[in-house]
Amino acid sequence: MPNFRGTENYSIDDKGRLMIPASFRKKMANQNPGAVWVVFKTLQQSIELYEESEWLEVQKKIDALSEFNLNEKKLKTYYNANISETELDKQGRVLLPKKFLEACGIKNEVTIIGGGNKIEVWNPDKLNELLNAPPESLETLSERFIG
Repeated sequence: MPNFRGTENYSIDDKGRLMIPASFRKKMANQNPGAVWVVFKTLQQSIELYEESEWLEVQKKIDALSEFNLNEKKLKTYYNANISETELDKQGRVLLPKKFLEACGIKNEVTIIGGGNKIEVWNPDKLNELLNAPPESLETLSERFIG
């Protein structure tokens, strides 16, 4: 597991390419140009980047969802409809799909968060909204899921 950590502010170029921060590149399993990354547009209107080897674990969970349970089928369809692949270029950049950038309200400036096995890419304003949510909602979620 790469164990990406930290927060960085970066820019996306006019072609939709994002430079992976040097501190994150050092932790990547495959730093070679052409390395495949899976790009996922989340329900929270952010973009997650996974090295291909890390995505395989997520894909197993998606594949395990039932085709016969309508809610699971809906979730499975959402995931599969919002996945793309990209490759690391020689400069350490990845091309993000234009439709994902538009859906997430990302233009030029982004906040990148290391999320352990993934890299999260956020519109800074949307991230601030999330982080500045009423404390009780984050406390409730933290208590429920982390203990």
